Amino acid sequence: MRQARQAVETLDASVNRSETMLDYDTRSAILRLRREGRPPHCIARALKVSRNAVRRVLKSGEAKCLPCSVPRRSTRTSRRCVLFHMSCEGT
Repeated sequence: MRQARQAVETLDASVNRSETMLDYDTRSAILRLRREGRPPHCIARALKVSRNAVRRVLKSGEAKCLPCSVPRRSTRTSRRCVLFHMSCEGT
């Protein structure tokens, strides 16, 4: 059962990590570099973020983080799947 709890904690951490947004400093850097005249593809390469992320920040024009509109995956269902898998001993 300890392994199942560890697996659930790992799963929860991975779900949260995949839903992270650009932080305030990154968004500020995108806007500052654009004011300096850098094109979006150069900004994306320099900050190691996607070009679409740069475009979204430039479109919003704000450095503050906006609320996420993507619904979270159900962690309850995910936990149930992990526990079921662990009860079958991975087979």
